[in-house]
Amino acid sequence: MENSNIFDDNSGYIAREKIIIKTLISLAVLMIAGVVAYNAFFKKEIQGVDFSLENKKISTQNQKKSKTKRTINLNTASKKEIMENINGIGEKTATKIISYRKTNGGFKSKEEIMKIKGISIGKFKKIKNKITV
Repeated sequence: MENSNIFDDNSGYIAREKIIIKTLISLAVLMIAGVVAYNAFFKKEIQGVDFSLENKKISTQNQKKSKTKRTINLNTASKKEIMENINGIGEKTATKIISYRKTNGGFKSKEEIMKIKGISIGKFKKIKNKITV
């Protein structure tokens, strides 16, 4: 039996084939470990994130709105400009601002906006950097 070292007595496989099978099994185990590691470390970072096109569109619109906020002149701004660019000012308060400036010939100072019902000193402090006269 010259070639007895090539054959495995128990299974009949050639030793090289056994090495190839063991190598393939080892590679499969490594691939599975890689998938598990990927899911453990990277998938958590994106859980709950919706990648749909509609949400990207809404997100882009919100970014555009936040970029358009600028200093608003109380004496010249439209109701829409006031509402869109001054946080905390809704339609009713914007209407009161326009009515006040028409009645009183415009605002003489930023602080005068506190004469409008609904704009307290606290709200004024929050918006004073967004308004001008």
